[in-house]
Amino acid sequence: MNENQQDHQDSVLQSLPRPVIEQGRLERLGKNQYLFHCGDPIDRLYLVLEGELRAIRHQADGQKAIMMRAGPGEFFAAASLCLDSFPCDGLAPVDTRLWSIPKSQFNHLLATSAELGQRFSLALAREIKKQCGRVERLRLQTARERILHYISCETEDGKTLQLATSLSTWADELGVEPESLYRSLSAMVRDGLIERDRRCIRIRDRKENDS
Repeated sequence: MNENQQDHQDSVLQSLPRPVIEQGRLERLGKNQYLFHCGDPIDRLYLVLEGELRAIRHQADGQKAIMMRAGPGEFFAAASLCLDSFPCDGLAPVDTRLWSIPKSQFNHLLATSAELGQRFSLALAREIKKQCGRVERLRLQTARERILHYISCETEDGKTLQLATSLSTWADELGVEPESLYRSLSAMVRDGLIERDRRCIRIRDRKENDS
């Protein structure tokens, strides 16, 4: 680990109370390595230090959907702590460093630290909000509807998406086939609903469409 990586890791961990940090451990996953599989018992809580973790669920039609993504400074699958086993697979799509603590120890510290309770509650609220949005999105019937829903709910201004992943990865997160995503984006550009360059997709205002 170089000096910059160490500094970044330390800054993430400093967001937690010292007693919590001391009872956890550092872990490392290689690219495309699984952290856990669907049905595995939930015995630890995870915090991403560097890289990314994804919760992947396989749908009845064989398509996989990314139910959540966690980056540096974010808890992973924290909402699952109330369950006995994981409902999804946990995958690191890139080399990833994380910190983890036994579920039983974390629950004990959570009951005794108001500071930890407040921070974890906020993190959990953010995760649940994102999770609800993804479940709602998967109920939509068309790729076009899912694209518009994602941009409206997952971006700061509700209309401009700076895509940080490949289109094939975004297709997994939307729960559609990559070919369906490509066709829908092309049709939406043609219909004047969006503007698009290589990494940016912007929903056009109605006034722009009317002009």
